[in-house]
Amino acid sequence: MINDKRNIVSVFNTNNQVLFQVAKSILDDNKIEYFSTGDVLNNMDPVLYCAEIKVFDKDETVARKLLNNLTEENIYIPDKVNEKYRPFAGYLIIGSILILIIILISVILFLK
Repeated sequence: MINDKRNIVSVFNTNNQVLFQVAKSILDDNKIEYFSTGDVLNNMDPVLYCAEIKVFDKDETVARKLLNNLTEENIYIPDKVNEKYRPFAGYLIIGSILILIIILISVILFLK
């Protein structure tokens, strides 16, 4: 365990996973060390989802200025961002079914 006497303060919290990822990216780009909670909750209902970013107190002012205008109104978020959209899942299922049909037909023809 690291014995660090610096204070950690919360500078950003949201229930929107897109804003959360954008906020982390902004802090990364500005080389500000942060601690986040809620990363693994992104598949939960947005009402229950709460993510928080904390920084050391020496970086608080800069982090707050960087993240101050980060709201849903100020950033483009596609309508379907929270939907689970997997375009290749359908192709995978159809392909698997076709392969099974081909195997079945081959087995039937072989047994004749």
